[in-house]
Amino acid sequence: MLQQAVAAFEQVNRLDLVAKCVGQLKRTLERLANWDELATVAQQSLKLHQTYGDSSRLAQDYRYLAAAALQQQQGTEAKQLAQQALDHLATDPEDQLWQGLYLLTLAKAERLLGNLEEAIAQLKTAYDLGDQGVPRLFVSVLEELRDIYLTQKQYLAAFQLKLTRLSVEQQYGIRAFVGAGRLRPKREDAEKLIEQRGATPHN
Repeated sequence: MLQQAVAAFEQVNRLDLVAKCVGQLKRTLERLANWDELATVAQQSLKLHQTYGDSSRLAQDYRYLAAAALQQQQGTEAKQLAQQALDHLATDPEDQLWQGLYLLTLAKAERLLGNLEEAIAQLKTAYDLGDQGVPRLFVSVLEELRDIYLTQKQYLAAFQLKLTRLSVEQQYGIRAFVGAGRLRPKREDAEKLIEQRGATPHN
């Protein structure tokens, strides 16, 4: 359906609408783990956004390409693409909500290449950003960092990250109960609020 919408807008030369519509298509393909198609669409989107987009959308294109490269075990390419994504994101101060996602992607590329210290550094930067109202992304950062610590036998650090993850999940209602002494009022999930309003900064 989304592919048909993109094709229809292309036929009437409404490339501005194509640029907007293709964002939803990329998100759908990523959720479906259709990496080959995602890489193809993201490459097409990249060319389009170089004309009709902005730094934010270009950053997203590079991040999607990096994600596809990771799934194809192409560590060097994934690292380069993730860094390009971060470079473009840095030029758009109004779209920093998803910086943690870009750092997580770069960290995974570094890990794939065996650069564990570099991966840890990127994940710590993402950790320092906090949850920013996007708890599932923050939980992914915590889990990736914890997994690396476990491989390095840094069990205390890994355990502390687990406690942090459980606390975040409870705060946002992802986890119903995490034990006495750590309960806090539920917080709103920014991603859910954005989707309820029919828009997202990550498109």
